[in-house]
Amino acid sequence: MILPALLALALAPNGTQASDLCGNDGDWSQMRFGERGKTATDLQEMHEPAPRGTWRIGGGENGGVALSDWDKDEVLICAQVTAWAPDAARAEKLLRSIHVETGGGTLRAEGPAQSRSARWGVSYKIFAPREIDLHVEAMNGGIYVEGIHGRMTLSSVNGPLQIVHSGGNIRGRTTNGPVSATLSGSRWSGEGLDLETVNGPVTLSIPERFSGELTAGTENGPMDIAFPVTVQGRMRRHIETTLGSGGPPIRVVTTNGPIVLQHPDRD
Repeated sequence: MILPALLALALAPNGTQASDLCGNDGDWSQMRFGERGKTATDLQEMHEPAPRGTWRIGGGENGGVALSDWDKDEVLICAQVTAWAPDAARAEKLLRSIHVETGGGTLRAEGPAQSRSARWGVSYKIFAPREIDLHVEAMNGGIYVEGIHGRMTLSSVNGPLQIVHSGGNIRGRTTNGPVSATLSGSRWSGEGLDLETVNGPVTLSIPERFSGELTAGTENGPMDIAFPVTVQGRMRRHIETTLGSGGPPIRVVTTNGPIVLQHPDRD
């Protein structure tokens, strides 16, 4: 199984060339197959009109998906294709058989069936308009969303979920992986945020003087709250509380793992 690193992105300043956006952060798509052999890689850059309706992105069996907003009415897709085989010749041959397909409201990769001697994956770094609806799935990879506002369904089996300064109606699930969210402003912009993991820690960063209806909890793990909250009844591993004057619901829960509620780091 590939264990790709969580994709950490920083928005580039206005005027940065698209090729720089795809090429800066050399380790953003790193994949580790955990076995001896050879890998071949190819970085593909695609410009597409902004999808209308829900954009469906498939991370495939191996690979993560990272999205950040920008001020253009189009999407830039940076697709890092990685193929692994016992020797370099077979890895290059496998690489040539993998195709990234986009259009019709979908983004996905097609290639040969995975085997012990032929493995591959595609990681995506995507820049998209701020207002966009998403349906993103990954199996062995993380999902990262920054600055995007819309209706989103995000799911991974083995990988982290990270939401930063986003909004809309967001529902995210992972089975094995950490979950984190960094909120901004004085209240959630949109219908609400609902994030859940089965096996993994949860970290929620909430600005001071933030208003909303907060639900947070863990079945098996400690809870660390770095700021005072008002709850009814005894607080153990689960809280439901109104922050400030209330507002859209914010829900973050885990079954097996710790949960941390904190204010964002100050400079």
